Amino acid sequence: MSFWEIVVVGFIKTDEVTSSKKLRKGILNPADSLHNVSPDMQAANRINALYARDYKVTKDIRIISRSLAHLGRSS
Repeated sequence: MSFWEIVVVGFIKTDEVTSSKKLRKGILNPADSLHNVSPDMQAANRINALYARDYKVTKDIRIISRSLAHLGRSS
């Protein structure tokens, strides 16, 4: 996997995201800023849709700042 195939903040892994070849893998996802919450598949798809629809760089910065402990994990 090359550097260009990974982004810092990506989508929550779901069946829809995994089957899409156009989406790059992310180390963090929007649910990481929710602290110890693991959304079910339906909630994860909804969070992904909201993240994509209302995307702003400031959201990524907020997710990164709230999820610093997760930055060492692999994508």
